[in-house]
Amino acid sequence: MIIAQLTEEETAAVEAGLSTNRSMQPRYGNDPNYLRDFNTALLGYRGFAERLAGDAFRKIDYVLYPKLENLEEGQELKLEGVTFTHVKRSEGLSITAVDEEGIQRFRINWKPDVREGWEGTPTAPQMFDVTIQACPEKDPQYAYAECLAHGALTRTPDDRIETTCGGTLWSHNFFEFMDAMDLLRPALAAEIAEMPRQKPMSDKVPYSFDELDKSMVREVVRIDGGLPGRLARHVVSVMIDERGRTILESLAGRAAEIATWLEDQGCVWGGAAMTSRDRDNVMYAVRSEETGKLALLYNARNDGGPYTAFLAWQDLEAGTATIAAARGGQHIFRTVEAFLRGDSVDAPTATIDLATGRHDLGPEMVGTSVIDLAMCHVRFTEDDLAEVASGEIEMDDRFERVEDFEFFIEANSGFYLDEDDVAPYSQAEL
Repeated sequence: MIIAQLTEEETAAVEAGLSTNRSMQPRYGNDPNYLRDFNTALLGYRGFAERLAGDAFRKIDYVLYPKLENLEEGQELKLEGVTFTHVKRSEGLSITAVDEEGIQRFRINWKPDVREGWEGTPTAPQMFDVTIQACPEKDPQYAYAECLAHGALTRTPDDRIETTCGGTLWSHNFFEFMDAMDLLRPALAAEIAEMPRQKPMSDKVPYSFDELDKSMVREVVRIDGGLPGRLARHVVSVMIDERGRTILESLAGRAAEIATWLEDQGCVWGGAAMTSRDRDNVMYAVRSEETGKLALLYNARNDGGPYTAFLAWQDLEAGTATIAAARGGQHIFRTVEAFLRGDSVDAPTATIDLATGRHDLGPEMVGTSVIDLAMCHVRFTEDDLAEVASGEIEMDDRFERVEDFEFFIEANSGFYLDEDDVAPYSQAEL
């Protein structure tokens, strides 16, 4: 989602959005401590994205909340391109955004955070946990669906423009959050543009604290139309493009080392498994007799789904490395079986040319959260092996070998149903 041609105004806005990323790269670009998880590895992503989310929640609260606060359950509100339905008031206010095709896209939740001693005080700040929550296709009103973004909002009742909000927006939710903003923007942009400015900190500082805090995103959001969109996607896509080489190269070499160790241990697909964390994490070396390629299969069974496993391998002839995301259950088996046959896997992937550094890591693969899962669990395995090698702990203090492959079959048989017969999340065996 990188924009090929930017105007001078857009270029200046993008550079402000990338300012932290640019300042961190010379110092931390090759620091392995900054390859511990995907959000950290993007260098400056969280500073940019969290301000985007906080700014968006503040504007949504100022412009949209007053239109919703008096709706009763069963009522709805229609605005340009979006209808707000399914009003729920069990914990504050929850409302669902429905697009013009009638598809429930996401929920916005305002949950009061009542502070002791403030009850009944009209002028006391009002605290809310504000979230945008996914609407799964099979069960849009599933109560425990994934939270795409979170805001800690402090509303000032006597002057709501002074409301502040800090945001949280993880990288694997970023592009889905942008889709939510695209749905809201046509309905809210005009009123957002008319919002008054917050009071400056002083005569010498002609900006509010919130304006200063969000200066890196201010122009990006303004050009995007009041809520983050096209230009914000570009900023994060640049981060992913530029850091993807370092991330994928690192994973390729480290995953290959773990796969070789597993093969040496006799923990090969179809036979014994190497497990850790009370069998929550399961590892196999996967050797294709057709191609000779060796892969690492890692299944983090208790991670939030649906993608709970990855298969990582190198193609020495082509000079490439690939990582594939697999869903829990039957999809793991189909992904491995395709690899064993030498076929293309039917799964989100990211591939890097190890000679040139060119890669195709993009929104689909980022959205699975598997790059982050791989970075974290490869590191956990390396740390455990280092402690064993140093003599600090015994092998069986960190790892357990499970001889019977039936263990893995049974462990995945009910985790998710086959996608040809998917039950609503609320009925799935999780």
